Amino acid sequence: MVKPWRFSRSSLSDAAATAEQVLTMTHLGPLDIGFLELEDSDPHISLAIGVVAIIAGPAPNQQELRIWLDRGLESHARLRQRVRRTPLDVSGPAWEDDPHFALAHHIRRTALPEPGGEPQLRELVATEITERLDRDHPLWRITIVEHLAGDRWAMIVRAHHTMVDGISGITLLESFCDGPTGAAERTAPWDSSADMPWREPNCPRWTRSARRRA
Repeated sequence: MVKPWRFSRSSLSDAAATAEQVLTMTHLGPLDIGFLELEDSDPHISLAIGVVAIIAGPAPNQQELRIWLDRGLESHARLRQRVRRTPLDVSGPAWEDDPHFALAHHIRRTALPEPGGEPQLRELVATEITERLDRDHPLWRITIVEHLAGDRWAMIVRAHHTMVDGISGITLLESFCDGPTGAAERTAPWDSSADMPWREPNCPRWTRSARRRA
């Protein structure tokens, strides 16, 4: 007589956890794999995309910043995932949840030297954008820049090209703000040759006056 299988609660929980991990892993596409290989081919190449916001008023404190970032983490599961590669690359790299995810690893605070003008900010942005993101962690980072002239501060949002393209990088920045309040669409300057429409977000008090620059 064949005895029926019996499962303990712990074995069922382990099986469910394994199944959930498999479901959350998504293999990178050929183009994204190409981005990683291109970056691996030259130590001087960084394929991070950056978005800069210059914002009026004082910079947020650490608690305000964490509350704001938690909103974006809830909307974008990819922000908690890292790239996993198999030994000898027997299969393609895949996204997996970072078991050691720590928000503090993705936040940097710095201050501009005097006089704190936009030339100093541009120099800082150039330095930030060329620094490679750590592949042992989710491939993004936010830098809070204080002491910008005119009672302003800046925020640099960086993410790897495998995570976002130029447009979704802007969308990622918008996701950290509250939804629109019914205001009509406006046009904000992106560059000297073309404008793109965007909705005025209902951001926290310290981001309402943000002007995004690409």
